[in-house]
Amino acid sequence: MGPGTPPGERASPVWITGACGAAAVSLWLQPWREQEARLVWLAWLLCLLAATFLWQRQWLRRAALERRLARRHALTHRNAQKVQARYDKLRRRLDAANASLLDARSRALQARERVLQLEQLLQERERATARLAELATQDAVTRLVNRDAILQQLESAITAGGRPCVLFIDLDRFKEVNDAMGHFSGDVVLRQVSKRLKSALGTQGLVGRWGGDEFVAVVAGAPDDAALLMLAQGLRQAVSAPLNVGGQSVRIDACVGVARYPEHGDDAQALVRSADMAVYAAKNDGRGCVRPFEAALAERSQRRYEIAQALRSANPDREFRLEFQPLTSLRDGRLHAMETLLRWNSRSLGTVAPAEFIPIAEESGAIIGLGRWVLGQACAAAAGWPGEVAPIVSVNVSVVQMLRSDFPGDVSAALQSSGLSAHRLEVEVTESVFAADAQRLEAALGALRALGVRIAIDDFGTGYSSLAYLHRLQVDAVKIDQSFVRRIDGEAGCSIVTAIVSIARSFGIACVAEGVESAEQYLKLRELGVDIGQGWYFGRPMPALV
Repeated sequence: MGPGTPPGERASPVWITGACGAAAVSLWLQPWREQEARLVWLAWLLCLLAATFLWQRQWLRRAALERRLARRHALTHRNAQKVQARYDKLRRRLDAANASLLDARSRALQARERVLQLEQLLQERERATARLAELATQDAVTRLVNRDAILQQLESAITAGGRPCVLFIDLDRFKEVNDAMGHFSGDVVLRQVSKRLKSALGTQGLVGRWGGDEFVAVVAGAPDDAALLMLAQGLRQAVSAPLNVGGQSVRIDACVGVARYPEHGDDAQALVRSADMAVYAAKNDGRGCVRPFEAALAERSQRRYEIAQALRSANPDREFRLEFQPLTSLRDGRLHAMETLLRWNSRSLGTVAPAEFIPIAEESGAIIGLGRWVLGQACAAAAGWPGEVAPIVSVNVSVVQMLRSDFPGDVSAALQSSGLSAHRLEVEVTESVFAADAQRLEAALGALRALGVRIAIDDFGTGYSSLAYLHRLQVDAVKIDQSFVRRIDGEAGCSIVTAIVSIARSFGIACVAEGVESAEQYLKLRELGVDIGQGWYFGRPMPALV
């Protein structure tokens, strides 16, 4: 057995000692003859015992070493297992920590996204709030301040001890542009006008849109009357310059009402109301006017309000009545027609003149029902007039009625209920009706012509003249305004009447002169070729045909 033999396979020292002892005994029992041989044997035996001792000690050392190595190996193995277990535990903790870290990172990213979303929502909310605040004080079309901002500005100026002035600007002919060119073009006009007003006012105050075609300028300080009126004229002139709308040149004008604090109002609303009264009076004076507020305007405004309220509650059958004024042929003196005139005896206001309540009825819309009542009553009265050749009944119709789609139906219903022949009904429209919606007007008049109703143009020569309509709509008569008849003795009045008569003859229609009050006028009109006359010279209005 070599030294590389494993400890379990090597010879035990006990076994080797035994083997050596057996060999020594067998050698001792041999018949040695000489003493020297025994000594050799003894020396060999001693050497053998020494070698055995040395070998046994070495074996024991190696066995102890191997046991220590085995124990160390076992300990190392256990330590390795412990280390592995600790490593696995730490690894699991690390993995869990990494997972938690990743989860925390994911939550942090989600939180960041939520924060960014919240910041975006807050920014959008701030923008929306700013936009709402802007819309609350700004007009959407013109980008000027609106009514609320104007009143706030006035209140602030009054509270601060200032003496602000208000210029109320109302556009003329804007509705015509809006109806003819459309609402988009109307918005273009409003934007251009707003820029001009803002530029003309400059740093002297604030201009805003009050509503519709109305603007209000608040002038800071307390300029004298002359300077304030000059500023108002400057604003009006800025508006009246030609406008470029879609490549077309458009001209409008404006009326301006002027009011100052505290003479014309002790708060913002009262001041604006006074300026509004002034601009309404300016529009009655004519287009393109500037009018300062006067105390009488408040009384007039109150009167208009009372009339409007009375019209809303009026009972036509009890408060209104019809009168008829004759229209007489200037050639043979024969009765040609009877014009219907409306009279109002209000329960609360007493007698109210037509020139006073009819414009208010048109503005408030009360003219619709009232006009329908007049039409029915006039047809019913005319149907009962005696005579083989009963006269025509003439009824004045407002442009508000004319532009309603159901107006031809109202006329047809009045004719059917009364039994009056359509050719005996004549509808009078003022010349200003031609400045309204041309298509709707032409459709309405065409429907009346289809029914057989006659059409007359009242106040001819005082407003919007359109010879094309006289021909296309087959108008039956034109009525010369009484303002021309009053000047018939002068050269200018005579020339105007002659021109109107010439136009009427060229179109083959009758010519009627209004306001004939004297024999001289009658003779002159007949000389100029006027066909029919109307006025106190021929007869005053009467309740019914006698």
